[in-house]
Order: sequence, then C-alpha cells, then structure tokens
Amino acid sequence: TGYQFWVTNPNGGFSRRIVLTHAAPGAGAPGGTPAAQKASYFKLSSMSATPPAIPWEILLNVRVRTYIAGAYGEFGPACRLYLPPIPCQTTQLTTIADPVISCGATGLIFSSVIYASSLSSATGYQFEFSKPGYLRRINSATRSVPLSFITVPLQYNSCYRVRVRVSFDGGLTYCPFGPYCNITLGTATCASGMALEDGTDGSSIADEARLSIWPNPNDGSLMNISFTGFDPTVSTVQVDVADLFGKLVSTRTIPVQDGYLNTAMSFEQQPAPGLYLVQLLAGDQRLTQRLVIE
Repeated sequence: TGYQFWVTNPNGGFSRRIVLTHAAPGAGAPGGTPAAQKASYFKLSSMSATPPAIPWEILLNVRVRTYIAGAYGEFGPACRLYLPPIPCQTTQLTTIADPVISCGATGLIFSSVIYASSLSSATGYQFEFSKPGYLRRINSATRSVPLSFITVPLQYNSCYRVRVRVSFDGGLTYCPFGPYCNITLGTATCASGMALEDGTDGSSIADEARLSIWPNPNDGSLMNISFTGFDPTVSTVQVDVADLFGKLVSTRTIPVQDGYLNTAMSFEQQPAPGLYLVQLLAGDQRLTQRLVIE
C-alpha cells in the first residue's frame, strides 16, 4: 500500500517519519514512474512543510518499512544521510515583472501582494517593513506576502522601506537581508526604486541598533516599542522607564529573538503627566529615548 520513511539523528535531537502511499505518493518520483512505484520515492523537502525540517550538517539515519493494508512491517537496515550546508544568498523585492515589479511599487492597497525574487531551495522568506516609528517583520513560506496583515498593520497613504531575507532550514536560521526597496500605499509621495533617505541603495548599510517608541506624547495606557539591530545572540531585553529624578516607574524583561523586538507594553500604574526616560538594555547595548506622558 505504501512505505514509511524514518529520518533520525542516532545521537538524539531529531526524529521524524512520513508515510507515502499509492493514493498519496508525494512529488518525489521522476516523470514516467509507474503509479505502483511512486510511493517508493521520498523527496526530502516534503519534511520541510511542518518544522522541524531535516537538519543540515548532521549525519543521520534513514530507515524504511512497508505499509500494507493498514499494517506496518519491520524497519529495514539504516542508510546514512548527510545534507551539506547551502551557501547563504540574498534576495530583494522583484525589479522585473516576475510576476509584478514590487521594488518601487506605488499606489498599493491593502489587498495588494508584493513579491521577492525567488531563490532555489529556499524554504522561507521574511519581509521587513519599516519607516520612522514603525517596524514589522512577516514570515512567509513563499516569496510573496499580502499587505493586509492585521497585527501592527501598515498605514494607508504611507511609504515603507522593505527588505527580504531567506531561510533554507524552515525558518530556524536566516541569511542576511538583501537591499532595501521603497513601496507606497495610497497616494503618498516617496522616493522610487531602492533609494533611501540618505541617497544610497541600502546594500552596504549595517544593521545599527534602532529604537522607536510611539505614540509619543502618550496617554500612559500603552506604549509601542520597536528595537532592532542589537546582538542576535541576546535572548532578553530589559525595558526601564524612569522619571527625570531617576525613579523607576516601570521595568520589564522581554524575551527576544534574532536581534529584533516589536511589542506593546502597558504600565503597572498610570504614570503622572511629565517627561520620562525609556531605556532599553540588550546585552552590552543601551539605548535611551524621551517619553512624554500627557
């Protein structure tokens, strides 16, 4: 009826099984393969759809057993499998009609979809949208992303810088970001193509730490924080809010990943109107911004 393939790390840490049947043989068989043989071909990427994907640079075991009328046979002997690392590659929003030009696109609406240039073997894409006071990253299993995301949404009649990076291991790790492109929602006016405010194309810009707080002035109910470009090995960020005399009115430790924080923070107690200092500590990096409570 079919076969079950078992991929495992003999030293522990990874073990997954997949069943391929004559009714659902998967996409691994070469063209022209007889129907009764297709299930005997296991395409490794069929395990990447639901993480964890097969890991790279680890010597693995692969064993197979038959599946006949709802019953499994015994596993046969193990064969060895080793996936060498894929060299990192970069991508960006499309600059040709493939299927549309997304880099420099204007007049977009929330139902629009933007595309990155496709990379062979990539298993995931991450799109970063930014403008002063705003940063949002969206993960996608494909090279496209709709602009209609609900959490921390884009704003109409606004310009955004967008860059993309890819993963070859189902999102466990990502290659570096490619160049920035501008996109425009609605009728706002901004630079076209890949131009940035400083006139460069963004391809040589290092990820410097950036801190944004909004709304500012604030009514003391909720504060949005965006913090990027810090050491990606840092696992937590400390957020302290103090008055001008140094008295703490709020402190919070927030888990982070991949040098990126985008969250909303409420205050334990309503702070009195006045000027406050918001300080973020991420490893050895410390950034401070003023916050006005009205």
